[in-house]
Amino acid sequence: MRSSPRGFTLVELLVTLVIIAMLGAAVAAVVIHQTRSYELSARMREVVAANRSSVSFIERRLRMAGFGVDPRFTFDFGRTGNVIIRDSATGPDELVFFSRSPGFHRRATNTNATGLTLDAPLTRPLRPGQVLLVICPSGSGSAYVTVSGMNGNSAVSLFAPSGVFPRQQLPTCTEAPYVLKVDRYRFFVADVNEGGGRVRSYLLLDQGVEVVAGSRGAYDTTAERFPEPRDPAPWDSAQALTAADLQNLTPVAADVEDFQVAWLMNRPEGTASPTPVPVAPDADANWVFADSAAEQPRPGDSVPTYGDSYLDAKRFSGHPANLRGVRVTLVIRSARPVGGLNRRPAVENRPQGATEDNFYRSVITTQVSIRNMLSRSEFAPVEIKVEGGS
Repeated sequence: MRSSPRGFTLVELLVTLVIIAMLGAAVAAVVIHQTRSYELSARMREVVAANRSSVSFIERRLRMAGFGVDPRFTFDFGRTGNVIIRDSATGPDELVFFSRSPGFHRRATNTNATGLTLDAPLTRPLRPGQVLLVICPSGSGSAYVTVSGMNGNSAVSLFAPSGVFPRQQLPTCTEAPYVLKVDRYRFFVADVNEGGGRVRSYLLLDQGVEVVAGSRGAYDTTAERFPEPRDPAPWDSAQALTAADLQNLTPVAADVEDFQVAWLMNRPEGTASPTPVPVAPDADANWVFADSAAEQPRPGDSVPTYGDSYLDAKRFSGHPANLRGVRVTLVIRSARPVGGLNRRPAVENRPQGATEDNFYRSVITTQVSIRNMLSRSEFAPVEIKVEGGS
């Protein structure tokens, strides 16, 4: 006689369900762990990639520092009696320099104390605050001037000359002088209010011009620049920048926790030294400013000129004209916590952060030699004559 098929008992079903649930929980835990690990890796990669691209952005521009610009005026720490503090041991530093734009040159058909007329119209107008180098084709005379506005596409108005960079009296040339554009680069860190109660710290680029005219106050004829966020007016440095403030600024990177700069000075080496051997101008006597103390090159130190030999003692002072290299360190923090106790690292003269948190940080340091600071003369563009033309 055939027995009827036997089913599962309730106990067997419960045991099977428990086993399936345990297996499902284990698989889910593995998937969740893998997902979190992937998200963590992705966030880390994003931070590192942002840091690398930002450092590369700075490097490309920093290598051009001083191109076609008098070394005395290449790095901006203010002037004697009006020094601007760019270094800090308690916060991010600033880096400010000038370089001539290799892709821009015009001739001036008319020049006077208040303006000049270009020989060809511009497709993009020059903005207020733009620095220009006006130089005779023979190199016999030159001046740095600052644009205050434009009338049409060719007539350029200038701030009144004062004899101090970037405003000087225009030269008298036997031929129509060249008009060359000198770009300003100011890298600094500031909090930005993104709205909705969210504030993030950005590395920003300020080129010293009014992209939107009148959006941040009048040109400061004493400091020879438009107001900066650290000035008491019109921007309050205790407040986060707003969208209106950003109209004249270029965001370079977000979530920047620190930006430290060390300035490498010209130093005597072997036979390349004057007699007597000069004393290092920095605090720890290693010819590097701001690597261990809050300090920076000094505009009030003896200043070298084009005519001074390379072994002149003035070329070994603490003046910004004697800068030969810049070391930049950028610290970028993850936008959200990723786990693990970390803190802002010690960089140059700024000590380690006191508070531990769960944020990941990417730290990149680069050092750029400023070859253009060795220039001993100004130069005008070279015209190549071909079959009677140019």
